[in-house]
Amino acid sequence: MKILNSLKECDDIDERVLIPVHTYSTGRVILKPANECNYCNVDWLKGAAEEDGDEIYYVHPDISHDTAVKLGVPSLTDKLLEDTEGIEEWGQTEPLTRRIKNLIKDYKDGLSVPKEIVQNADDAGATKVTFMYDERENKQFRTKLLDCNMAKCQGPALWAYNDATFSQKDFENITKLSGATKEDDSSKIGKFGLGFCSVYNLTEVQALYLVTR
Repeated sequence: MKILNSLKECDDIDERVLIPVHTYSTGRVILKPANECNYCNVDWLKGAAEEDGDEIYYVHPDISHDTAVKLGVPSLTDKLLEDTEGIEEWGQTEPLTRRIKNLIKDYKDGLSVPKEIVQNADDAGATKVTFMYDERENKQFRTKLLDCNMAKCQGPALWAYNDATFSQKDFENITKLSGATKEDDSSKIGKFGLGFCSVYNLTEVQALYLVTR
């Protein structure tokens, strides 16, 4: 055990290092590579593990969990999770395109887009909002794209500028599709709106450009 306690302080430990384990079938102590044995990190999992029928080689009781972890011994939880790889995740889902369509169904006119952009700017503390319609076709930038279908998205654009500093929370809210991310903040005029999602009425590609100060 003293040798193992010394080894755990090493930066590079071979996963084949031999660990003393107790075999319940024979009642003997044998040596097994670290990656072939386990330590019990949750006592009640022992029963579930034994029901599977596979023999599990538990590290010797005198080996602490800290030592086992540093020697690369997988926990019993890790062992059981490996056995569930065949389980398929299942749940109700909704295609992203359909979700966006449902979110913007109440924004039938183009005026909702600048209105929501102004609301976002005001909520961020902006004192100035500017819009610019860029008529450039940008044909020279229609190569070397992630996908050839993005070429049609390189044409005219609507630019919106404000002089506020967006917080990390503001950016997190922009990525959410559920809407009403400001409903708990009565100081925000956009608390009932869908905000940035309204731009999907005009484009399939949005971009945010930041200036560090």
